Amino acid sequence: MTDGRDEISVATVPGARHYWDDDWATGRWLAEKDLGGLGYTGAVYDVYYFFDGDATWDDVPKPILVSGSPVDYESDRLAEAAERVLG
Repeated sequence: MTDGRDEISVATVPGARHYWDDDWATGRWLAEKDLGGLGYTGAVYDVYYFFDGDATWDDVPKPILVSGSPVDYESDRLAEAAERVLG
């Protein structure tokens, strides 16, 4: 598997949407804001941010319940946050 656009599939996730950002504008913005305190510079990649239903978006979305990277190494942590919020 590679990081190529044609290698990404969300077919196994009901209701999932995938958007491709050729210019990395989103990853660069998230890195600039240091959203989640992940300490990245340049652009973030393969990260997750988890918010609950009370989250708001002013200059940045907040509060973040949990964030991390890479996603596949932190799936347990993400699942725990989802369980707390979704019950």
